[in-house]
Amino acid sequence: MVLDIKSLHEDSLLTTAEVAHTFRLNAGRLRNLRCQGLGPRGFKIGKSVRFRLADVRAWLDAQADPAPSHTVPNP
Repeated sequence: MVLDIKSLHEDSLLTTAEVAHTFRLNAGRLRNLRCQGLGPRGFKIGKSVRFRLADVRAWLDAQADPAPSHTVPNP
């Protein structure tokens, strides 16, 4: 499964499998993260969950490590 995110609109809805595959996560792990409030925001549509591409990107940006400190120690 290859998902070309560059060709999608920000409001595109992705499946759990598509998002999990993109981030090389197990689909169950992605479900657990979402249910714990630690994953990207999802939408229940019937029995399925969909993720808006914009929300997935925002979640990814929030996962970034802060920039390392480049302080020079005093001699």
